[in-house]
Amino acid sequence: MKNVMIVDDEIMVRLGMQSIIDWEEQGYQVVAEAENGQDALEKIEIYHPDLIFTDLVMDKMDGFRLIEECKEKYNNIQFVILSNHNDFNNVRKALQLGALDYVFKLTINKEEILKILGEVNQKLGKSSNNEMESVVRKNRQAIKSTLIKMLAEKTYIDRDEILRELNIVNVRFPFNKPYIVMMVGIDDFTRDVLTGKITSIQLTKFSMENMITEILEEQFNIVGFNYDAEDVLYLIETEGFDDQGKIYSELNQKFQIIFEYLKRYFDINVTGVISKIYNNIEGIHYAVNECKNALYQRLPGECGKLHFCDDNLRSEIRIIKEYINEHLNENLSIEIAAREINMSQSYFSHVFKDNMKMGFTDYVNRTRIMRACELLQNQNIKINEVALLVGIENYNYFSILFKKIIGIAPNVYRKNFIEKTEEIGESI
Repeated sequence: MKNVMIVDDEIMVRLGMQSIIDWEEQGYQVVAEAENGQDALEKIEIYHPDLIFTDLVMDKMDGFRLIEECKEKYNNIQFVILSNHNDFNNVRKALQLGALDYVFKLTINKEEILKILGEVNQKLGKSSNNEMESVVRKNRQAIKSTLIKMLAEKTYIDRDEILRELNIVNVRFPFNKPYIVMMVGIDDFTRDVLTGKITSIQLTKFSMENMITEILEEQFNIVGFNYDAEDVLYLIETEGFDDQGKIYSELNQKFQIIFEYLKRYFDINVTGVISKIYNNIEGIHYAVNECKNALYQRLPGECGKLHFCDDNLRSEIRIIKEYINEHLNENLSIEIAAREINMSQSYFSHVFKDNMKMGFTDYVNRTRIMRACELLQNQNIKINEVALLVGIENYNYFSILFKKIIGIAPNVYRKNFIEKTEEIGESI
């Protein structure tokens, strides 16, 4: 797998270059981006790119000096110029310095990139492409997603083996150091897909992950994953931050930028959730589930913000939330919940609503329907069985409740949602 770096002071150019082709299908991976030559030189030491697409006119250090310095230190790196139409004199100078080729930013297309990659392959020599490498390359995102879900759900058997598998797909993260999990979900995802506002789930998720990664990498060591159809997940190293409050403050500022950019460029709204801090690989199970539960149970008034998992919840309410998740297919009542934590029913009802900003019954119903949405994506489970699995015996009541919370009937949800999400393929 050959490594690619994109250097340009315009974020939309960098994002556009990443999404113009399926890099991994061609044996390449975009390992880093930089906004100027100085930034690029620092990242070259870390990411070791084989191919750099670079702008020429940038602050701090321009593309000419970047090429010159790299030709002295890293003579094997190939350069392709990202040019404007009125920039030919600069392009000619860059070619004289040793750049391989150039493309026009505004008219660049897939065919041009593929042609250039062919030239690069000839320069660098074809890398080995045995059957296993080909399988991993073509399915890298799907493998990453599967591995993170195995960690989240504790379905792996051997800790060392799953770390080796993560390394194969180039996921290298210091799980023995302090880290948090951040999950970002698209608000009103189902509605946006079914109404056609989101026309390509795969492209939307790809662009969303790239943009969030670009913003977070400015300050943090991160690894990003597509977790499911509507959510992306990030492991964020926090070592070096003395104050937990400072971490949350910095991430909240980053999230505001993320929210603004995704709204401006893709017209989607997102909500984020941050876990508590963990420092071992086993902590991913708890961190992901904290985020998933908080994100899936968000209320309309909580959308568009960054939330911190259970920061202000009473310990008794945390216990009840966990109890609800573990006994969702059983009878759940205020009486049972209050008895579980030795409270009177009236006091429990008051404490729960004060902490969760909704009544106990509404919370249970919403949790059941969110779980039903997950189960409906499995076409092997009948819809009436889904109702039973989430603790609702009366199918008519289940259908009414589902439509009240989600906005469409469960059979319509399954039909439309499965059809739309088939396009995700390798990206989840």
